[in-house]
Amino acid sequence: MRLAVLADIHGNLPAFEAVIADLERYGVDDVIINGDMINGAPFPLEVLEIIYQRGWHAVLGNHEEYMLSCSDPDCKDYPRDLWQNFYWTHDRLRPQDFAFLRRLPATLAVDNLLFMHGTPRRLNYSVLPSTSDEIIENLYGQIDHRYIITAHTHIPLVCQWRDKIILNPGAVGMSFDGNPMPSYAILTRHRDDWLIEHRRVIYNPEYVRSAAQERGLLELDVFSLNTIEQILTGKPRMRSLINQIYAHQHHSNLSLVDAVAAVDSDLVEPDDDYTFATRRPWDERKFKQIGE
Repeated sequence: MRLAVLADIHGNLPAFEAVIADLERYGVDDVIINGDMINGAPFPLEVLEIIYQRGWHAVLGNHEEYMLSCSDPDCKDYPRDLWQNFYWTHDRLRPQDFAFLRRLPATLAVDNLLFMHGTPRRLNYSVLPSTSDEIIENLYGQIDHRYIITAHTHIPLVCQWRDKIILNPGAVGMSFDGNPMPSYAILTRHRDDWLIEHRRVIYNPEYVRSAAQERGLLELDVFSLNTIEQILTGKPRMRSLINQIYAHQHHSNLSLVDAVAAVDSDLVEPDDDYTFATRRPWDERKFKQIGE
């Protein structure tokens, strides 16, 4: 048995198509999408249509959860004036898309593999090479499956923890390891274990920028621009962006909305210390409306 594991497509159709062309050469038995199919690049419907047509399995990611939350008229966590990039995707989804998102499971078990976008308790937590055993125990200690297949960090990873293997296939649509090329994994069954191969494929990310410009996403707000820059460079920039917002809000006494508008995107730099899994380097109480 051979499985392809994809994650964090984030609406990046050309990267997704490049990965599909690569995995088809392997003759895989199934494809599993480990969350965050949409929201980021300007092709959410095209990505979903491919998944529908091929009947691939998928699990819920935090960005699918965001789309469902945005559909609640009483939702106060994602106000439209702060989350314009979220609503750009949300407003293009059709009733059948929301029905699909609502059916997505938080976890999916295949033999001794357990798939989830983040952790059993939070979709937007996961593991990095720097994550301590203590944190891994807190996140995954209750899981019995030998293989834990996660995502969310946008960084390829294979690590052994106790008697378990934790695998992250990396990101198809928005890599954060400094290499903007799409990453995914192929798992080949070998007796009671799985042989794991990470794959990188080549595509042209500039097509994402031009499409984002044409479809009105690129300059919608600083978050949209930041997302496209992350796709193009393969480097996370959210911490730097949040720190600028924090500085404007508290040093210039601006509202949160005005602080976001005041950010100079040219001053947003790649995050040198990427610590997704150990949580936020800023005070999350002050940024409860921004988050990941």
